[in-house]
Amino acid sequence: MLRIVSICIVFILAACSSSPQRQIDSQSLIPVCVSWDKKRCGLLDRRGTPVTAPDYRNLFNQSDIWIGERLTGGSDIFDLNGRLLGNIASGDADKVKNGILRVLVNFEEKYYRYDGSSIPADSPQLYDILNSPAKRLQKTHISKASGALSYIDEFHNGFAEAHTGDWQHRDIATRKIALIDETGKMTTPLISGHRMFWVFDNKWLMWTKDTGYFSIYDLIDTSGNVLIQDISMPSKDHEIGITPFSQGNKCGVLNLDTLQETLIQSDNCLNAGGFSDGVVWISGRQGNNRYSAKTWLLVNTQGQILFEGDYRRPSKFHHGFAIVENHDGKVGIINQKNNAIFPFKYKEIKTPWLTKREEENFSDVWWFTEEAESKTLRLMNSDRQLIAKIQKNVIQKKGQPCSGYSNGIDIITNSKGEPLWEKERLEACQR
Repeated sequence: MLRIVSICIVFILAACSSSPQRQIDSQSLIPVCVSWDKKRCGLLDRRGTPVTAPDYRNLFNQSDIWIGERLTGGSDIFDLNGRLLGNIASGDADKVKNGILRVLVNFEEKYYRYDGSSIPADSPQLYDILNSPAKRLQKTHISKASGALSYIDEFHNGFAEAHTGDWQHRDIATRKIALIDETGKMTTPLISGHRMFWVFDNKWLMWTKDTGYFSIYDLIDTSGNVLIQDISMPSKDHEIGITPFSQGNKCGVLNLDTLQETLIQSDNCLNAGGFSDGVVWISGRQGNNRYSAKTWLLVNTQGQILFEGDYRRPSKFHHGFAIVENHDGKVGIINQKNNAIFPFKYKEIKTPWLTKREEENFSDVWWFTEEAESKTLRLMNSDRQLIAKIQKNVIQKKGQPCSGYSNGIDIITNSKGEPLWEKERLEACQR
């Protein structure tokens, strides 16, 4: 009997220990900003517990670290659990590769390890950074009969876009562009133009004109041969080698490797960006004009329509969820089966994460604002669990800390209504 009981206990413990847990990743922590004497940002975990003090102008996640730009100047570096790794005294840090940060100080690039220690310019760690083809060629001031190259972009599969003319002032009238290889040799003719964008393998988009609503390109190879003329597609998000496209009155999904087209029936052939989570939005029925849509089709990489949604403004899918707006102007969140995970009752839904370039970076946690409570923001996850709440523009009574701020301050609380960062708020109000 004892043997049976012990086996059962072991089985139960094993079952408990194998329960699903979120793997620690770059979005396990959440950056949250409040407005007191100034904008102040800190990190919370997914339970709403403070991990750092709100001592930062901005906080960015970069795959294996967090970078906090201090209000007092310089940067703090944290691991994915929020443990402080090191400090950089001045300048805003940016990750250039695993273990290496770059800081621009007085227009001079300096390099640091995650622990804040400086990396000498002659260190072998920096060789491939300081001697990248683009940097090496830029230093040599390559000249051709048509003029000096004033700008060289990132290399992709051995080729890069290069410009002549006044790149700094973006004077298109004087600019000419070409593709070059890593020796600096031009592999396409030097032409007057605007931009070239690498899309996949040896294929590039060469801008030809703008309709006012979207750009028209020629799809070319690295020798300048035109593969497809007068095509419109997103200029990025082609990692999987498949993209939505439109060309004249036809549109659908294009395989960038084989150039095989899968056509989709659409009134006006719009798209809402490139593929994400294996799906893309392509317009279905036309709205009030040529450049609006009444419905949107969710299409997979095989060109199959998963459903048609009566939405006005859908966002890309991330982690299985998309923020969408209906024709009444209400916002909700759906999954790829078109089920509403959050109902269409919100004024605004936003992601808390931003990239270094201030681009939205989505996961499964969002800020929600309702029409009736426009000054209240609720931070919730995909299970509808409240993580934190911010009440904006709260006026403090006379004699209370922060009562001198006529526009009020932000009050942040956790899911139990307990104030967060209260000590820091009182200190900020007394400054």
